[in-house]
Amino acid sequence: MKPYKKLEHFRDIFGREDFDYIVSAADGISSLIKYGVKVSPKADKSDCREEEYDRKIGEFYANLSSFCNWLHSSSEEINKGLNLCDTQLFSIRKLLREPLLKRKAISGGYINKFNKTFLYSLSLIYRGISASFDPLRFSATGINKVQLAKYLLDKRVGYGQFFEFNKHGSYAAADHIFDAAFTKEHMIETLRVLKLKEFREKPYEFECWGNGRVRIHLAKKFFGKTRIYRIYRADTNTEHARHVRDLRTKVAASIFAAA
Repeated sequence: MKPYKKLEHFRDIFGREDFDYIVSAADGISSLIKYGVKVSPKADKSDCREEEYDRKIGEFYANLSSFCNWLHSSSEEINKGLNLCDTQLFSIRKLLREPLLKRKAISGGYINKFNKTFLYSLSLIYRGISASFDPLRFSATGINKVQLAKYLLDKRVGYGQFFEFNKHGSYAAADHIFDAAFTKEHMIETLRVLKLKEFREKPYEFECWGNGRVRIHLAKKFFGKTRIYRIYRADTNTEHARHVRDLRTKVAASIFAAA
């Protein structure tokens, strides 16, 4: 799958109309570039849809710009991708206003280069978005706690690729992260601990990861994904006490229901 196509994987995570528009319209803009700008040398006139094409390009860039401004990421790839996309779409809009004879003279290779660069700009933005969720260099201040939680569980681009998350019982990993008391800072710490596999102790059967503000109880399997049973806020007395108690229970005595 081409990188820009993977933008679709972040659709449910972001839950934003401008991002939905970008994902839905990207292939249409690509087709517009390939087939809407150049006019066949045998044609007496264009398809007379220049205003429609111009409007679609304008709407696409407006939504892309809106999303990137909201994300507010310091990622060089996102900034480079947005600027490159702006340059390509501005040039395409300019070509649509050129006289018929000039549009007839445009080569297919010239148009293909525009299209490839446009799609490359979206691939850069995809890579920048992925990097923006990296807890070691978290740079997108627009991303909220719920979006981080959805990313954690996601099985296509998030940590759900590598871990299974329990949704059964108190402090169940898949549920507790959505509680109001579980803050954005707790979420970033959770992502960091899992990324680094920050082992703390194994007093009995469960392993405990996390030396900061969270404690994560997990059980590794011989085959398949590691199971994350519970996540606690270590900076509160009540949850820390439950963490200490629950860490000494048997894995077999803890019900696991995958999210």
